[in-house]
Amino acid sequence: LFAFIDGNWMNDLCIKMALHVYLGYRKDTCFIDTPFFSYTKPEHALLHDALATSFQGVSRFLVLPICFDNFHWCMILVDQRVGCRTMYQFDPLHLQCYYDRLDQSWRSYLKADLRSEYDPYKQERIIDLHQTDDYNCGIFILLFAMKHIKQISILATINANLNSLRLTLFM
Repeated sequence: LFAFIDGNWMNDLCIKMALHVYLGYRKDTCFIDTPFFSYTKPEHALLHDALATSFQGVSRFLVLPICFDNFHWCMILVDQRVGCRTMYQFDPLHLQCYYDRLDQSWRSYLKADLRSEYDPYKQERIIDLHQTDDYNCGIFILLFAMKHIKQISILATINANLNSLRLTLFM
């Protein structure tokens, strides 16, 4: 419960729980548990089998929250809707170093599974939500997913309302 208090970081379990709750276990959304990305090599066969299954049209959205260095949450969200296939990259801090790492994850783990389907995916970096502190990245990736998947309008976020939003979202 300490993770939900202002100033604390969200762990994997908090993020996973919140995404599942707020995405409502949607049948058109596949949540990909990414903590193991740090421990596997891109050529690992079992990993590719699991990801390839996700890309076989089963889900419209693929949600990949990624925590870099056990420190900062970012997200890749893939919209597989025919006609506008898009891979969204979101770093709440908008730092090039994290966008580079998201791009590396995309190319290393996902491109191989898409094979010939990779090229039709347009890549887009999301910059309309911006984190200004050093601990609310988990809140921001949750807001990003809700905005894009559930089409929920997100009001301007400032530190003052993030603290109350944190409690509202997780309690």
